[in-house]
Formats: sequence, structure tokens, C-alpha cells
Amino acid sequence: MIAASLYFGPSTLNTFFTSFDYTSFNQQLQSAGFTNIQAAWANAQTLFMSGGSDNCSGTGSGVRTAFTYNNIPLSNPAGIFDQLAIFTYQDTVTSTGAGGNAYIADNTTSPYQGQQGMEHEFNSTDSGGARSDALYAYEGWMNSISSRTDITLLNAWGCGTTQTQDIRLESVGSGDLLYKLQHGYEGYYLAQSHLVNETTPSSDGPSAKGFYFDQQVWNIVLSKVQPC
Repeated sequence: MIAASLYFGPSTLNTFFTSFDYTSFNQQLQSAGFTNIQAAWANAQTLFMSGGSDNCSGTGSGVRTAFTYNNIPLSNPAGIFDQLAIFTYQDTVTSTGAGGNAYIADNTTSPYQGQQGMEHEFNSTDSGGARSDALYAYEGWMNSISSRTDITLLNAWGCGTTQTQDIRLESVGSGDLLYKLQHGYEGYYLAQSHLVNETTPSSDGPSAKGFYFDQQVWNIVLSKVQPC
């Protein structure tokens, strides 16, 4: 959403939302041959147009409203990113997790140990109980890196205490994640152990999802941005 607002402009994007018409949009999908999208949202017309509740106890106001994230408008992309950063990098760095069931594979200690900014996916929960997993953490980092890169390169980042805080949090979280992926992280989710490193699992691990590109974006672009 941040990228779309920077490309189209907040006003244009919000106009798309507030004037959204399900029937018209569905016809455009049909003309374009996007049958999978049509099938996925075939029963959502009322929710799209008017909001309400779904079968999983979720609620929403529908599409026809100006977009905000935690009451922050599209005109403040750095503010939206700040909310994401505060959630993503909310924990204090540890080298183990899930009650000791998760740990750095070579039993070393993260160089960021004790600092604020570890990704929350190293200290989370799921239906099996405690969860600490580097792949979940990497997938969150993918979004964080791409979002802040867009904001930075399109000159929408700005300066201030918010940006300074986010740079600090993301620097700690990124360094910690990259260390754990380099050394391997014996993670724990759904009450089972799973090793994750830069190339493991081979089919859907970090390297299969663009890790080396994201790593270069961090090393070459974002890590060079200093607070101002």
C-alpha cells in the first residue's frame, strides 16, 4: 500500500477506494481473464461494498473508505512504516527462543544480544505454543526492507525522531537476522524443530524467496542511511 500511494499519489489511490464498484471491477477481471481472482472473491461483494463480518469472526468497513493504518493516512508513508517497524522489531535480542527449544545452530551468541530491535517472530506463539523461527522472521524482513527502500529512494523518508528510531530498530533487527541466517537457526514452530539458514529449506527458504537480493539492498542502500 505504501508503494501504491507513492506511485499513484494518496488522493488518486483513495479515490479508487471510495468510488470502488464491485460489479464494474469484476467485469474488468473477467475481461482480463483473471479467473482465479474472481473465484477467490466471488462471495465477498457485500463485504467489499458495505463491510461487515466474515465466517471467521473478522470485521471490516469495506473498500469504500479512505485508507488509514492505525489512523495514519496514506499521505504519511514514513508514519505508516513506523507502525510496522515498532511491531516488527519490538523485542530484545536473544540467541535462543521458545523456552530454549530454538537456538543459533553453532551455539554462538548474536552480536546484538540484549539490544532492542529483534524481530517479533523470534519470540512469538502459534497453535503449538511458543514459536521462534527465522523463516517467519525473514518473510517479515522482506516487507520491511522493500517498504523502506521505496520510501527512501522516492524521497519520502524525511528526518526526525521517528525516522531515527526506526533506523535504529531496523539496524539491530537486520543485523541479528542476518547473523542467525548465516550461522543457521534451529527454530521451533508448531511444536517442532526446523533448521533455517540462508539456503535451507532449499525449496522455500530464504534464498528461494530472494534473500541475496534483499541482503544486497540492505548492505548497499539502507544500512548506509544515517539518522539526520
